[in-house]
Amino acid sequence: MVKELGKVKYMDISVELFEVTIDNEKFGLIANHEFDCVNAQPSSTISFYEPWDGEYYT
Repeated sequence: MVKELGKVKYMDISVELFEVTIDNEKFGLIANHEFDCVNAQPSSTISFYEPWDGEYYT
């Protein structure tokens, strides 16, 4: 799909933690201080750890 866009320039982006609750379910990029990571919620299926280089764990 990216190839269809033509010439693409890859670069760093900035993101911030956020949290929103819908029907008592948390959604967002939420810090997990116990494991020093950030989880994409709900379900913590994707986690990001330092050095914050875009690598993630499932």
